[in-house]
Amino acid sequence: MTASTRIYTGGAIAFGGQPAINDLLNADYSTVIVWSVHVAPDGTLILNDTQIVSGGVYQEAAPMNLPARLAQLHKAGVEIIFSVGAGGTCDFTSISTLLDQAMSYTTTSKRSSRRWLLLVVILMQSILTTKTTSTRS
Repeated sequence: MTASTRIYTGGAIAFGGQPAINDLLNADYSTVIVWSVHVAPDGTLILNDTQIVSGGVYQEAAPMNLPARLAQLHKAGVEIIFSVGAGGTCDFTSISTLLDQAMSYTTTSKRSSRRWLLLVVILMQSILTTKTTSTRS
């Protein structure tokens, strides 16, 4: 039986550069849990304290090359899981409010909202192949 090992990663995976990825690959973890993605009231997604999605578009607020790093792990057979939300934050209230808003829009707006919600749901997969737009804050 093959052992399954998982590790939570935070700032190191975002800002640790290639050495952090090399360490994860050399340690032979089967799963990396990217911790923690926060959801702002407007739907902006934030990895720890750094914006990664705004207005439905992947945009790094600080250069971290996250999609390429995660893609490298994924190509090596490492499962990528995103931890969304944390205690003491507005994450779950934001998610609930955004879902309520999506359900109360008109039919035309619902289509747009569904696309936004789909983006959030598939972010975990699409971030692995999305080109980044890095801007300095």
